[in-house]
Amino acid sequence: MPCTLNYSCGGPADRETDTLDTFVDSSWYYLRFLDPSNSDEICSRACACNHLPVDIYVGGIEHAIRHLFYARFIAHFLHSEMGLLPRREPFSRFLPVGLVLGQTFRSPTTGQFFPFCEVEKDSSGTIRAKATGEVLVETWEKMSKSKLNGVDPADVVARHGLEVTRVTMLSNFGPHAARRWSEGESKSSASLFATTCIVRFTISRPECV
Repeated sequence: MPCTLNYSCGGPADRETDTLDTFVDSSWYYLRFLDPSNSDEICSRACACNHLPVDIYVGGIEHAIRHLFYARFIAHFLHSEMGLLPRREPFSRFLPVGLVLGQTFRSPTTGQFFPFCEVEKDSSGTIRAKATGEVLVETWEKMSKSKLNGVDPADVVARHGLEVTRVTMLSNFGPHAARRWSEGESKSSASLFATTCIVRFTISRPECV
């Protein structure tokens, strides 16, 4: 049923209630996970006292500068004004995830970006556009659609398999460090798996060696 009137025509209307930024709306989700069937409160104080604070908050730079701020602000309000939370700070530790950088190719004259499939390296090692031969500027930047430097995980899995892709993602870099994604890393992981398989076969079937 309509809950208000349209101020322009005086007719019945529904009031819009979804007016906050999504980061604000999602700033207390961790509380709801603790008590999802509670129809009277976000979560009971007993659940909050038993399980808070969150051990570790994992997020990127956008979480550090926006969502984390909102979540801490709301937790402070729920603690100080409503007494729902046992403490003001909801998270014990924040782990900022490093950026994944992609190889980026750009025209120095027009600023146009080129995907990897449209560039080539000449005999001197210079990166050029295949279509025009123009020398391109090569950098490593945050992967994005606009810079045409993204890598589709499905393509990596199709070429190297799921386990090799997982090892590549976890190897060589801590979760907080920025990393340059290159095909060479996947090949190194694949070589490791191949060596492991050979060693396993040798140990299990020494008579075949």
